[in-house]
Amino acid sequence: MPNLDRLLKTLSGLSDQTVSSIVEDTLRDGLPQRYKGLMETHNLGKLLEDEDEA
Repeated sequence: MPNLDRLLKTLSGLSDQTVSSIVEDTLRDGLPQRYKGLMETHNLGKLLEDEDEA
């Protein structure tokens, strides 16, 4: 895990994004693909909508 932490901090510095925003973007993109069946079965896609859209 130390390498992942270092990678995130490096990407944060290079992209001018916070580590938190990088993690959030990655989760938003990856979770629906990885857990597609569960997301569809339980109608969880709505939870990914921005609060401004809800």
